[in-house]
Amino acid sequence: QACRRGGSPTELLDERSAPGQQCRLLGARLRALGRDKRLRRIGVVGAGRGEGSTTVALGLARALAQDQRLRVLLVDLDLRRPAIEEELGLDPPAVGLRRYLEGKSEVPVLRRSRPAGFWVLSAGAGATAAETSLASPRLATLLRAADRVFDYVVADCPPLLEGGDATVLQGLLDGFVFVVRSRHAQRETI
Repeated sequence: QACRRGGSPTELLDERSAPGQQCRLLGARLRALGRDKRLRRIGVVGAGRGEGSTTVALGLARALAQDQRLRVLLVDLDLRRPAIEEELGLDPPAVGLRRYLEGKSEVPVLRRSRPAGFWVLSAGAGATAAETSLASPRLATLLRAADRVFDYVVADCPPLLEGGDATVLQGLLDGFVFVVRSRHAQRETI
């Protein structure tokens, strides 16, 4: 139930709202878990479309960024249906993750989300997801570079049951938050 779907991005980015407080609690739990083992790259994933992984990823990035000493990067890894730009009201960057993974740029554009306080790497324009693969070695290179600059990387991942993109991320991320939409997801799917 932590950081449950139903709150708007504005609510989730407001730490005083009920959904914002739930995301803050989730962030605190993840920081506590990270004391015992490495937990800096966190994927947020659902089984299928509509579970709320984008909403939870936004809330988690905001919750972690509340500690102004921490630098947090939110990455939109759902290349089939990227949603971070739309949720934050951002225009696509000149060079997003897709163009970087395609090898058309050496440096993707990072933007600061104000007043939320985290950085954003959105999918941006580029080829369709079928042509752009998360299995690209460039993604591992990008995440290693992010480790040098950011304390946390929160990744909005593609649904597990759509394609196979999310399974590629197992070796690249330290852990996952599995999002289940109450009264929506079927038990067999979970």
